[in-house]
Amino acid sequence: MQQYGETLLQVSLFIYAIQFLPQIIHNLINKNSLVNISILTQFGMLFIVLCDLVQEFHNDAHWSFILIPLIYCTCLTIQQLQISLNNRNLNPVINLMYAMLLSIAFLAIRSNNTLVPQTSIVIELAFNFAIWVPQIHKNIKQKRCDGYSLLFVVLSLVAILCELASSLIITDNIVIHINLIVCSFTICFVLYQKFYYRNTTLQTR
Repeated sequence: MQQYGETLLQVSLFIYAIQFLPQIIHNLINKNSLVNISILTQFGMLFIVLCDLVQEFHNDAHWSFILIPLIYCTCLTIQQLQISLNNRNLNPVINLMYAMLLSIAFLAIRSNNTLVPQTSIVIELAFNFAIWVPQIHKNIKQKRCDGYSLLFVVLSLVAILCELASSLIITDNIVIHINLIVCSFTICFVLYQKFYYRNTTLQTR
């Protein structure tokens, strides 16, 4: 069973490494959909991936485990640039905060304080609970759900389900289990919104 858990974890990590590629292409093709991306969800993703990066460096993880959050962080930064270039009225403070978070993460990686990786775990779990809530709210407010591509949302769901199954096999940490279950439900709701608002748009045409 342990082997199955590790295999599922590897699958989820592989998905995390590639899932932003179709999203970046989606943003290039559908520039108008960038206004539907929640900045809070964008920053939530950044918090999570930076915390993960800090943990991997402090745990002296294998280079492949460090490469995945680095790729994810790079893709997030590309998306942030796409959002900024598409919206000239975007408050410059947002991009400044983005750069500050990257700088803080770099300092945390360089730090020798043993509390740093422990703190990053707590922050990651806290943000993972509610990462998709701002996006769900924005979809309801704008009555659309085209910011994130269908493929990105589906890959997110598959990755989180693989991670959940892996955690149920490998660890008995109830906090991690609840965290992943809640995150799975929120992604399912975003997926529901994708189809609901698409059907609503088709009916009004």
